[in-house]
Amino acid sequence: MNGGVTRRIALATIAASVALFLSTTFATAQKKSPPASPVDLNSASAAELQQIPGIGPTTAQSIVHMREKSGRFHRAACAEISLNPGRW
Repeated sequence: MNGGVTRRIALATIAASVALFLSTTFATAQKKSPPASPVDLNSASAAELQQIPGIGPTTAQSIVHMREKSGRFHRAACAEISLNPGRW
């Protein structure tokens, strides 16, 4: 087989794999409904934070780490998180 053809097949396979992964990831995230009661950012565990739509394991752990490093969140920080969800 030609090296260029092999490379194109490999790239197409990688692109298809990435597309499948992303579609599965986004479908799962969209199905998450908000928790029944508010989640307190100052006391919630990483597992509790993951109940919030848009917060996965990495973001939840980052929130817990930031809280442990810097102390409790204040009202302004909480408002910034809710207004800028893509930033966190």
